[in-house]
Amino acid sequence: MIEERPYQRNCQNKECLSFGTPLVDRGYNNLVCRETKPKSKIRGFGTKEWSTESGNVSIGCKHGCLYCYAMMGAVRRKQVSGYYSWINPKDRKGTVRTHKTDGVVMIPTTHDITMDNYTQFMELVSSHLRKGNDVLIVSKPHSAIIEKVAREFCNFTDQLKFRFTITAKDENLLKYWEPFAPSLTDRLNAINRAHDFGFTVSISIEPLLENPVPLVDTLKRILRQDEEIWIGRMNHMNEVEAFWKDQAGWDIHQWNFLCMASDPTYIRMYYNDLKDDPQIRWKESILKIVEMNE
Repeated sequence: MIEERPYQRNCQNKECLSFGTPLVDRGYNNLVCRETKPKSKIRGFGTKEWSTESGNVSIGCKHGCLYCYAMMGAVRRKQVSGYYSWINPKDRKGTVRTHKTDGVVMIPTTHDITMDNYTQFMELVSSHLRKGNDVLIVSKPHSAIIEKVAREFCNFTDQLKFRFTITAKDENLLKYWEPFAPSLTDRLNAINRAHDFGFTVSISIEPLLENPVPLVDTLKRILRQDEEIWIGRMNHMNEVEAFWKDQAGWDIHQWNFLCMASDPTYIRMYYNDLKDDPQIRWKESILKIVEMNE
């Protein structure tokens, strides 16, 4: 049996997980890496997959999504007393400062856009655009609000892009998990309103609440061929269950259906069905499961 000895030179193969780490000498300078799998496709986590910076103007969100990790974090930090405090948002104190950045600024990340925070939201976006920053607006969109935003910023189509969150095609799932967010029809209409003013739109199916394939088929009839559809699994599922399971209104049947839809076996099935579609992009939560099986 050949004894493996550390070798002084590091791996130079950029397609290897051991890139930059010491090679192993198995005799006669037969230099091999400890890892042979290709580098992971995962690039960042959470908002960092899409942006380098973020901006918010509210604490709380009227949409009241039951799986919202920002809400649970705000409760832990005692920024809000609970769910019903969260769905009655308050303005963030102080002026949100902006600066020139070479990356992408994602707005908002912990709440959505409603007429209650519309003025503050527009001021924040406008400040970034004036500084020359690229902005990604992420929203479960109200079509009427998106039309106002698109009309106001119609001269910034190179700097500003929209990413709309649509997590299911089944309205019953949307109404349970996202009780005060816009309907599927309203969100689909928002895509057309943004297109009317020349903006690029992409879609986030995160967290997926059901098999995403039927929704993808619907979206592809509306989106342009160069526009992306991102798919991600729900994160922090244990925390979601712990937060809600003893509270009135918790539907164990909805939860069990979501757990089934998020099961790694089904995730791999969705991936295999859609992996060759050039419009599909996978979030870290999906890639982790897929790469474990490779």
